[in-house]
Amino acid sequence: MIDEGQSGPAPGRTGINGFLVENGLLIKNNPAISPDMALDFTELLWEIKFELEPLKSLGDPSSVERIAGELRRLILWPKSMFSIGPALFFLIESKSTGDCALITTADSIPEFEGTNSLSGGIKVIPLVWANCIRLKNAVLEADPSSTIFPRADERLKKTSLGIGARFTTLHWPAVAWAMQALKLPLTANQNSIPRELVFDVDALLENRLANVPFPFIGGSVPEGHQGQSVMGMSHASIITLLKHGFHRHKIPWGFNADHQPIGGRFDAIEKELVAGSVFASYITYDLSPELSLHELLDDEVMLEMAFVRRVDPGVFGS
Repeated sequence: MIDEGQSGPAPGRTGINGFLVENGLLIKNNPAISPDMALDFTELLWEIKFELEPLKSLGDPSSVERIAGELRRLILWPKSMFSIGPALFFLIESKSTGDCALITTADSIPEFEGTNSLSGGIKVIPLVWANCIRLKNAVLEADPSSTIFPRADERLKKTSLGIGARFTTLHWPAVAWAMQALKLPLTANQNSIPRELVFDVDALLENRLANVPFPFIGGSVPEGHQGQSVMGMSHASIITLLKHGFHRHKIPWGFNADHQPIGGRFDAIEKELVAGSVFASYITYDLSPELSLHELLDDEVMLEMAFVRRVDPGVFGS
């Protein structure tokens, strides 16, 4: 018998989350497709309820390592602990799916979407995109110096090496380790939008993504060809660094939303392009004239002719 306490409604699956769950595409295997870090919060909540008893001791930070060792279905990340005022929060993750939530025993916490109150004073907060935004506001209001989230920091002026998102999510722990060892802030997350990352997951589901000119390779690439969403990628980077306790070192890190196109058809989706980058430390805009062309060359012969006209054969040969 599970003592559920007072549970609020769990967030419903969005279009992209429903598609991913139904097709067996889990955060555990590809953690940056959806803007959310919990594709099926209802299932995650049941897993937490099954292991609720040891979690009731979370109010004592000294017991966190012991609790983490007792859990079977879940991963409790001890180093993820952070505070908002007197309230302590921890990151918890499903071993089977990779879905994540915040968990706390605090009496008073900021308002989040879909918060569930369980017995023993446990509160569970789904890590959906809207809650990530609310969390940043609450964290920075309580501690403006917090480095849980990417930030525009003066020290990044001289250490703006951008670690490209082409490594997907595998590189974040290594970059955090390097920054910690060198005491050096970096732009730990950099990507090209919309070439590499999907700017709108609904457009992806509805097959509305187009090709984007890519003059560096003499052709075009599909929008979001990396298979990740910009919101999911930024959310996943924040959660990954939180798991490993990088925020405790107070080293700022940056997120560059790179190559945002201007002109032509991209003017119509300007709001969507920027909306996905709300966690960016800075956005760089791409003024390449190729991007503003209204004509998309999908025909291989026409593309070859245009390439020959515009590219110096000697340069290409070299």
